Amino acid sequence: MEQPEAKGALLDERTTRAAEIAVREYIARTHGALVSFSGERLCEILSDDFEFMNEGSQAGAEGLVQVMHGWCGIVEQDPALTSVRVHHVVVGPRSVPLPDRAEEQQEEACNEGRGAVAVVFAHWETEYVVRAGSVFYGTTHDISGRHVRGFQVLVEALVEVREGRGVVRRVFQRSDTARVHLGVPLDA
Repeated sequence: MEQPEAKGALLDERTTRAAEIAVREYIARTHGALVSFSGERLCEILSDDFEFMNEGSQAGAEGLVQVMHGWCGIVEQDPALTSVRVHHVVVGPRSVPLPDRAEEQQEEACNEGRGAVAVVFAHWETEYVVRAGSVFYGTTHDISGRHVRGFQVLVEALVEVREGRGVVRRVFQRSDTARVHLGVPLDA
């Protein structure tokens, strides 16, 4: 059986490392910042046209910042009670075309160091304790004091690297359901 021809320029070591660092920063500034979240700091590593997609929702940078503020609002604000453990961050070997850029333009930009786009896969888990007086999103179900352990997150990210710096353009995230981890019944 004939293998399909690989498309896209091979990423060099510097570009690969910049893409990896950008995703590690994304993790640190979202799930790793539940007690010190800053929307401004998060947006520093996101592109102007950033897209976040989860199981059934989509948001831009502002929407993600709002979600993070809401989540941080239910987390006990003690650094000893929250953690994030990164298991894997893996960068694909080739630059991929962006939907808004022709393939020839993309390859030319990559070859000139003006915007290689890497696909980065990541897996991490988050742990935290819910603050007293908290209710589950959009319900009256009390989740005060619940301990969330081993909340698994998988991400596919597109990271554009320009002049050695990675900027996160898109995140497609799959994660465990918060409802299960917080013991919230489906009818709540």
